[in-house]
Amino acid sequence: MNLYSKYKSSILTASKMDQMIFIFDEIMKLVYQAKKCFEAEDHEGKYKNLTKVTDVLYEMRSSLNVEELPKETLFFIQFLVEMIKKTHNLHLSSASSEDYVGLLDAIRQMRDFISSIAKE
Repeated sequence: MNLYSKYKSSILTASKMDQMIFIFDEIMKLVYQAKKCFEAEDHEGKYKNLTKVTDVLYEMRSSLNVEELPKETLFFIQFLVEMIKKTHNLHLSSASSEDYVGLLDAIRQMRDFISSIAKE
Protein backbone atom coordinates (compact mmCIF):
# COMPACT_ATOMS: atom_id res chain seq x y z
CA MET A 1 0.00 0.00 0.00
CA ASN A 2 1.46 3.38 -0.95
CA LEU A 3 1.67 6.37 1.39
CA TYR A 4 -1.39 8.12 -0.08
CA SER A 5 -3.54 5.00 0.35
CA LYS A 6 -2.47 4.66 3.99
CA TYR A 7 -3.21 8.35 4.58
CA LYS A 8 -6.63 8.15 2.91
CA SER A 9 -7.51 4.99 4.83
CA SER A 10 -6.50 6.49 8.18
CA ILE A 11 -8.60 9.63 7.56
CA LEU A 12 -11.67 7.65 6.54
CA THR A 13 -11.50 5.47 9.66
CA ALA A 14 -10.55 8.22 12.13
CA SER A 15 -13.01 9.45 14.72
CA LYS A 16 -14.55 12.93 14.34
CA MET A 17 -12.27 14.22 17.12
CA ASP A 18 -9.18 12.78 15.42
CA GLN A 19 -10.27 14.40 12.17
CA MET A 20 -10.59 17.75 13.96
CA ILE A 21 -7.10 17.35 15.40
CA PHE A 22 -5.78 16.57 11.92
CA ILE A 23 -7.48 19.68 10.51
CA PHE A 24 -5.98 21.89 13.21
CA ASP A 25 -2.55 20.36 12.56
CA GLU A 26 -2.91 21.26 8.89
CA ILE A 27 -4.08 24.79 9.71
CA MET A 28 -1.02 25.28 11.93
CA LYS A 29 1.25 24.09 9.10
CA LEU A 30 -0.36 26.58 6.71
CA VAL A 31 -0.03 29.47 9.17
CA TYR A 32 3.60 28.55 9.81
CA GLN A 33 4.25 28.48 6.04
CA ALA A 34 2.52 31.87 5.69
CA LYS A 35 4.74 33.24 8.47
CA LYS A 36 7.85 31.99 6.66
CA CYS A 37 6.61 33.62 3.45
CA PHE A 38 5.90 36.86 5.32
CA GLU A 39 9.44 36.88 6.73
CA ALA A 40 10.89 36.20 3.24
CA GLU A 41 8.65 38.92 1.77
CA ASP A 42 7.03 36.31 -0.48
CA HIS A 43 3.67 38.05 -0.71
CA GLU A 44 2.15 35.53 -3.12
CA GLY A 45 3.08 32.57 -0.90
CA LYS A 46 1.75 34.37 2.17
CA TYR A 47 -1.52 35.15 0.40
CA LYS A 48 -1.98 31.57 -0.86
CA ASN A 49 -1.37 30.02 2.56
CA LEU A 50 -3.57 32.50 4.42
CA THR A 51 -6.33 32.02 1.85
CA LYS A 52 -6.21 28.26 2.44
CA VAL A 53 -6.43 28.84 6.20
CA THR A 54 -9.42 31.13 5.75
CA ASP A 55 -11.13 28.64 3.43
CA VAL A 56 -10.71 25.79 5.93
CA LEU A 57 -11.95 27.92 8.84
CA TYR A 58 -14.97 29.11 6.82
CA GLU A 59 -15.76 25.53 5.82
CA MET A 60 -15.54 24.37 9.44
CA ARG A 61 -17.81 27.22 10.51
CA SER A 62 -20.38 26.64 7.78
CA SER A 63 -20.51 22.90 8.43
CA LEU A 64 -21.69 23.41 12.01
CA ASN A 65 -25.44 23.38 12.51
CA VAL A 66 -25.93 25.84 15.35
CA GLU A 67 -29.42 24.57 16.14
CA GLU A 68 -28.07 21.07 16.82
CA LEU A 69 -25.14 22.12 19.01
CA PRO A 70 -25.40 22.24 22.78
CA LYS A 71 -25.05 25.78 24.12
CA GLU A 72 -21.80 24.77 25.83
CA THR A 73 -20.13 24.26 22.44
CA LEU A 74 -21.10 27.58 20.92
CA PHE A 75 -17.73 28.92 22.09
CA PHE A 76 -16.21 26.86 19.28
CA ILE A 77 -18.12 28.88 16.69
CA GLN A 78 -16.94 32.07 18.37
CA PHE A 79 -13.40 30.71 18.26
CA LEU A 80 -13.63 30.00 14.52
CA VAL A 81 -15.01 33.49 13.83
CA GLU A 82 -12.14 35.04 15.81
CA MET A 83 -9.57 32.95 13.94
CA ILE A 84 -11.08 34.04 10.63
CA LYS A 85 -10.75 37.69 11.72
CA LYS A 86 -7.15 37.17 12.84
CA THR A 87 -6.31 35.47 9.56
CA HIS A 88 -7.85 38.36 7.59
CA ASN A 89 -5.78 40.80 9.66
CA LEU A 90 -2.59 38.99 8.64
CA HIS A 91 -3.27 40.08 5.05
CA LEU A 92 -2.76 43.68 6.15
CA SER A 93 0.60 45.35 5.61
CA SER A 94 0.73 46.30 9.29
CA ALA A 95 0.86 42.65 10.41
CA SER A 96 3.96 41.45 12.24
CA SER A 97 5.63 38.12 13.00
CA GLU A 98 4.11 38.32 16.48
CA ASP A 99 0.63 38.35 14.90
CA TYR A 100 1.41 35.02 13.22
CA VAL A 101 2.72 33.61 16.50
CA GLY A 102 -0.48 34.76 18.24
CA LEU A 103 -2.64 32.97 15.68
CA LEU A 104 -0.51 29.83 15.91
CA ASP A 105 -0.76 29.84 19.71
CA ALA A 106 -4.54 30.23 19.67
CA ILE A 107 -4.97 27.41 17.16
CA ARG A 108 -2.53 25.19 19.08
CA GLN A 109 -4.47 25.75 22.31
CA MET A 110 -7.75 24.74 20.67
CA ARG A 111 -6.09 21.72 19.08
CA ASP A 112 -4.69 20.66 22.46
CA PHE A 113 -8.10 21.17 24.07
CA ILE A 114 -9.77 18.96 21.45
CA SER A 115 -7.02 16.39 21.87
CA SER A 116 -7.57 16.29 25.64
CA ILE A 117 -11.31 15.75 25.12
CA ALA A 118 -10.64 12.98 22.59
CA LYS A 119 -8.55 11.11 25.16
CA GLU A 120 -11.38 11.06 27.70
